[in-house]
Amino acid sequence: MQKHPIDPKRLRRVPAQFSWIDHRLIRQRRLRGVEPCGWALYLFLLSVGDEQGLSYYSDTSICQHLGIALHELRRARGGLLGADLIAWQVPLYQVLDLAEPAAELESVLPLSEATPPTGHAAKAPAAASGPQSIAELLQGGAR
Repeated sequence: MQKHPIDPKRLRRVPAQFSWIDHRLIRQRRLRGVEPCGWALYLFLLSVGDEQGLSYYSDTSICQHLGIALHELRRARGGLLGADLIAWQVPLYQVLDLAEPAAELESVLPLSEATPPTGHAAKAPAAASGPQSIAELLQGGAR
């Protein structure tokens, strides 16, 4: 399959801190309102994407990797599309470069003061008897 960026103007670049996970996600509250499955999907797409942020995994494969149901994937994808973090055109995903924030997102948090979105407070991990899915880890549950 020949891959072409869905949005060539928004190719991701390695941020100044030399990490694909951009600190602006937290500092500018870019994931506020995105459910835990959306965070897991975003991390998955960051991990599997090429240098342009492109990947093409099927819904079935993503659900298996993340340990989530199809309806959860659809909701997670919708949240990331709504947050303008990804572009999606079957079967291709593109992790987008973080555009300049809208006026309401311009308040910047120091990293030490960044907190999870309301309703998504970190829970102490439960004792795990075996491997956990990313979704379970984000929800603080164990198998």
